[in-house]
Amino acid sequence: MKEIKSGQKVKVTFQTVSSKEDVLCSIKWWEDDRVGLLYPPDKDYLIKFLPEEKELSVLLFSDKGILSFKSVVIESPANVDFVIEIPEEPEVIQRRGYLRVPTYMKFLITNRTKAVNCEAVDISGGGLKFICKERLAVNTVWSMSLTLNQEHIKITGKILHCNEMDKKFAYAVEFTDINENTRSKIIKYCFDQEIKFRKMQRE
Repeated sequence: MKEIKSGQKVKVTFQTVSSKEDVLCSIKWWEDDRVGLLYPPDKDYLIKFLPEEKELSVLLFSDKGILSFKSVVIESPANVDFVIEIPEEPEVIQRRGYLRVPTYMKFLITNRTKAVNCEAVDISGGGLKFICKERLAVNTVWSMSLTLNQEHIKITGKILHCNEMDKKFAYAVEFTDINENTRSKIIKYCFDQEIKFRKMQRE
């Protein structure tokens, strides 16, 4: 698949003896029918449940969107690389540059002259949407301080557009200055929220 690139995130779901587990990996290399993944060290205790030919459900974050497919283990993560099978035509379940998920978090935005309290209502690796009581100018750039999974992160973003609603204002923001480590943390958060939502739908 031409959509695949090194470093992209892959969520692998599989059945253990008593429960379903999710592991977030990243792509190391790929070929026509398989992909090599970097397996997270903090999930080593699950390796015994990933032998060769183990059936998997996979979500792959690509430039095309979120790809979903069934897979099997070709090489266990107990070996050098964790290798899984990839189909020719996976299902695209969300066509956007980054997976966007609903959220709720209070945070602060600042510029050289003021600070504004805001409430985020959705977020992705490329931007977020927030609500506040103040009217802010479109195309202005703001520094943002967020707490994500109990970790404090700082991002710079530009307001793209504004909608007025019930004496408040809703803003769409594009991240303009963000390091890739921080972006990866946001993407992981989005994947985790998406998996939680899908589990709730199945229950």
